[in-house]
Amino acid sequence: MTAETAAQELLTVKDLRVSATRRESQDLHVVDGASFSIAPGERAALVGESGSGKSVTCFSVMGLLAQNLRVSGGSIRWRGNDLATAKREEIRRLRGPEIAMIYQEPLTSLNPLMTIGYQLKEAARRSKVGRREILEMLDRVGFADPRRIMGQRPHELSGGMRQRVMIAMALIGQPKLLLADEPTTALDVTIQSQVLKLMYDLSYEMGTAVLIVSHDLSVVRKLSDTIHVMYAGQVVESGPTDSVLSQPRHPYTRALLSSAPRLGDTRERLESIPGIVPTPDQWDAGCRFRSRCPLATERCAETPPVDVVADRSSACWHVDQLLAEQKEATPL
Repeated sequence: MTAETAAQELLTVKDLRVSATRRESQDLHVVDGASFSIAPGERAALVGESGSGKSVTCFSVMGLLAQNLRVSGGSIRWRGNDLATAKREEIRRLRGPEIAMIYQEPLTSLNPLMTIGYQLKEAARRSKVGRREILEMLDRVGFADPRRIMGQRPHELSGGMRQRVMIAMALIGQPKLLLADEPTTALDVTIQSQVLKLMYDLSYEMGTAVLIVSHDLSVVRKLSDTIHVMYAGQVVESGPTDSVLSQPRHPYTRALLSSAPRLGDTRERLESIPGIVPTPDQWDAGCRFRSRCPLATERCAETPPVDVVADRSSACWHVDQLLAEQKEATPL
């Protein structure tokens, strides 16, 4: 990345390391060298299996890590300023007006004792937004009677309605970046599509950049322009979504695609990825996917490369072999 390109980025995460404190032994890294960037207005996705470090990375950006976790290396540059070394008060001022977040389960994120209106007002106060703007935002996220919704409590709303409230709460101050941590996991398929379209439309209208965290590739296809594939605490492949999903340059990305159902799929059984994700105490300097990878060689026990071609990158020694196999395969 050139200095000019870096200056244009909204968020740049570089070699991020997050460590968990353990009482009787050495600290354990749960994110280990993750790197990616997001430009103003860009819709990006962070994908991978559970335990890969996706959510922890997002919470690092927000400065909301659990007490036993800390950023122990790398940088999180927000418009040039490093949030990894910033004071808590500096980061707190950014939440809402600059960076907002939608959490995985809205029922646990909303206060069950407070009305929706009270909670929206609390969120709007940080961005100096009034009641009129709150009602307008509720209307924009699809509520036919915003005033009635203001007087209700979370348990009186459906899952999809609660998630719409969370979207309204996050976007009320028109932040520069929206982090969405598995925002449709608790919703049925029909409501998922509605919520994703709503997020996409509002982010486009407001010019808000989005980082969506997901393990669902169908969600990623619909919402993101750029994809960052994360495995065992590292980003192993990055690039434009269409390019990465049509021609993966890392065996893990290919394995994820092979194990995902597709419209019109005629396979009797979906493929599975053999083995399990290594736990942080099993990580070493080599490729962490090698125990599950059909292309692995002794060379993979060494530090995996970062192969950068134009706007694509892949941490794999066997990119050429992977691409050759794809070329020979029958198109799906």
